[in-house]
Amino acid sequence: MKRRFIAWLLILNLLLLSQVAVSQTLGTASDATFVSFTFTSPCEDCATQNSATGNVYIVDMPSARNASLTKSQSLTDFNLQVTLKNDRIVYSFPFKPGTSPRAVWRQGATVLQIFFVPAADNVAATVSDVDSPRVASTTNVTTAVDTNSNGNGNGHRNVGNGSTVSASTASPSIATAAAPSQSPTPMPFTSVLNRDAPGSTAFSNVDMSVPESPAFTVLGVTPETVIRPTSPRAFATSLLNGVDQNGNFQSGLAMDFVPYLLVAGDDLTLRKYQNSQIVRLLSRTQFSFATTKGATEDDKSMRLALGLHMALWDRGDPRTDETLMSCLSTFRLPPPPTSLECELPDNPTPADQEAFRRCQESAEATRQERARQVQEAKEFNDSVSTRCRDESRERNWNASSWIIGGAPSWISTDGQTKNMRWNGGGFWTSLAYGFEGVPGLEKNSQLIVHGRYRNREQVPDPNVTGAFFSQDSIFFGTRFRTGSPTFNGSFEYTFLRSRINGLSFDNSSRLALLFERRIAGDTWFNLSLGGETGRQDGRNNGFVLTSFKWAFSDRRDVPSPQ
Repeated sequence: MKRRFIAWLLILNLLLLSQVAVSQTLGTASDATFVSFTFTSPCEDCATQNSATGNVYIVDMPSARNASLTKSQSLTDFNLQVTLKNDRIVYSFPFKPGTSPRAVWRQGATVLQIFFVPAADNVAATVSDVDSPRVASTTNVTTAVDTNSNGNGNGHRNVGNGSTVSASTASPSIATAAAPSQSPTPMPFTSVLNRDAPGSTAFSNVDMSVPESPAFTVLGVTPETVIRPTSPRAFATSLLNGVDQNGNFQSGLAMDFVPYLLVAGDDLTLRKYQNSQIVRLLSRTQFSFATTKGATEDDKSMRLALGLHMALWDRGDPRTDETLMSCLSTFRLPPPPTSLECELPDNPTPADQEAFRRCQESAEATRQERARQVQEAKEFNDSVSTRCRDESRERNWNASSWIIGGAPSWISTDGQTKNMRWNGGGFWTSLAYGFEGVPGLEKNSQLIVHGRYRNREQVPDPNVTGAFFSQDSIFFGTRFRTGSPTFNGSFEYTFLRSRINGLSFDNSSRLALLFERRIAGDTWFNLSLGGETGRQDGRNNGFVLTSFKWAFSDRRDVPSPQ
């Protein structure tokens, strides 16, 4: 370790002392103010960043790159500082107030030029020239902490035009350690959310309300008749209990999942999701399995359904919420940990022992400062994650959207699985309007219209116990929803046109009050109270249905600092 440290110091001295008088300007004006780094091959691991602590610019590169450094003659008062950080070299140099650095990669990313231009002319990000479409990455780096002179002779040596590099004239058996900072070191650097990282869609997962199961919808046992359109969750399950619209007690279980997200979610990137309509459609396609069981003498049947739900359009999809993306890009990462090694020579002198003691104190102070920075970053990142997702939920819970769905079903009228037979199917569509841009409504209200067709449904005969008849139905409904993302209520009206095989159509209406409450995290409770009116046979039944819904998503928080 000590030999590598001394070797790198010698290499840095040689590199900085080997400056040439004039570098190749690569098409820039001769009087331009710039610094050039020239590499023997493209530097894919290099990074540039403007320090938030002041007018200091930072270039961070692997120590093995061996870049040659030159500057323009017009650049005066150039005070360069070079720091070794494990296997990386960090160059930091100040620039005058009123100017701002602009990084340009040239010649296939083998030459990096830092221009110092007026702040108004600066660009927000590092740019490349025409023949090298490469965008430089950024990383968290910090300016060097000078090594204080101690009784063993440690100090600094000037290199080049006013630049400095840490060096030691003490016994080589004792490692040079940075003196502990007298005040907490700030962490001004932020990291941009990488939309090209595999599985990066998990960053955008928000605890939105769990949609109704499409398999429950075709069985007619959802608490809501007018189905709310929204993008599905990767995996969800629902438990249902209550008296259905036919006056019979029902209990049921549904499981819903998005096959594409379960199979490809670990590889899916936010950029692919946002740029591809096919990927978005696959990610919003939900499959469902549900079963219900009657618990009365009038209805002992067991029903089974498979459902499909597709969100064709959703303005409330968090994965396309650019405000959420920007918010999640403000998390902090502490500087990389520094390894300090303190050793004594075989025959230490009193000066060696004093230097060793001070090195140990410095190492302990470095460890404590690192622990403080990690804890501070973790608390900050946790608060960012919570705040960003809460704000996204507030923006998107009642957004406009459109879904279509369909499902086949089967029934066993006596409740035995061996007697399962065809029970018809159905398809439906729902369109929601979130009052975007309408003051007083856009944050707390939503209007939903719904249409559904259901055929060959086996319905208990109210006049003959254990008997069933086949029925076709058409639903047209509307629902007004208001409240907050964690608790809201709805009023819905549905026009129902049904016909028993061989008989005339029967027109009736269905009214309901619905309440939805987020219990904790991804757990939701739904309650529906309502009844029918206008039936020709006079059997206007009331109904009470409740459901508990859980959603499971591969939510990824901002990186936890280590």
